Amino acid sequence: MIEKIFDTLENGDFVLSATLNNGPYELEVISLGATIRSLKVPNKDGEVEDVVLGYDSAKEYLENTTYYGMCVGRFANRIKNGAFELEGINYQLETNNGLNTLHSASAGFCFKNWEMELQEGINPAVKLTINSEDGEGNWPGNVEVSVTYTLTSDGRVEIAYSAMSDKKTLMNLTNHSYFNLSGNLSNKILDEEVYIESDCYVEVDEELIPTGKIIKSKGTPFDFNEFHTIRERINQTPSGYDHCFCFPNSDGTLKYRAEIRDLESKRIMKVYTTMPSAQMYTSNFFEAGSCGKSNIEYTKNGGIAFETQYYPDSPNHSNFPSCVIEANKEYAYKTVYEFSLMK
Repeated sequence: MIEKIFDTLENGDFVLSATLNNGPYELEVISLGATIRSLKVPNKDGEVEDVVLGYDSAKEYLENTTYYGMCVGRFANRIKNGAFELEGINYQLETNNGLNTLHSASAGFCFKNWEMELQEGINPAVKLTINSEDGEGNWPGNVEVSVTYTLTSDGRVEIAYSAMSDKKTLMNLTNHSYFNLSGNLSNKILDEEVYIESDCYVEVDEELIPTGKIIKSKGTPFDFNEFHTIRERINQTPSGYDHCFCFPNSDGTLKYRAEIRDLESKRIMKVYTTMPSAQMYTSNFFEAGSCGKSNIEYTKNGGIAFETQYYPDSPNHSNFPSCVIEANKEYAYKTVYEFSLMK
């Protein structure tokens, strides 16, 4: 394990970088946003390449609208009109996505510089922690949050989230990594094949805000119960995939839920989670000419995100799984990204 300074913020604070190595796998996490900046895994020929999008400076992460690899919260995804009610109190959040709030706007945990602690062992890990005060971003409750990334020798990136509040509040954390299993981050992901264990999805309006309806996916472009490339049906969606896929039999235990495979590199990524859904986003809104690490130009549909989470706008829909956490009761969940090769 290696810890070093990644960059320096305007206030003089250091953004730290931790690099975990295990077998042929390498994971780099930076303290700003508890962000996965780099993830290197082997292809069919044994070549170890980076498979996640990211930036080379703190400034780019702070000014971004793409959330490459960042830990998003208090509430990932969208909240309609930035408003919700909890215990009879109406809360108004900052809006940053039209009239709506996306990823908690400027109060998002992704813009905080987290404390970092390396954890040595057979499977190296890094634990990151922050505190968020009651009223920050107009959210209720003083909250302590941690996320721990563990890298195993068999290609598993395990992400464990934990939070505790002194008031009833909302909590919906996720990691916003964009994966490109080709290992060439200037490629599109349209020919990558996807499987999702889901028979329904959350219907959204033209602003990508849930209508409250859960729609059966069989026979639609949202049915991934068999492998399909993204290219096959993306043009049958309004602007590309940016939808919440609901998982069956969600009981809080870790389950296999999705898989991506790249036929050229032969890389496979399996997704396991304890959460009831995941937002699949196919980078539909990347701006032309946008550059990331090593000045590589990232293109529209250049990465695919699987954001394991509660449903978007869930505090405003009683029929959605609840994202409310009670005072002094731990919020905890786990997601695993497991890498291997096609046989």
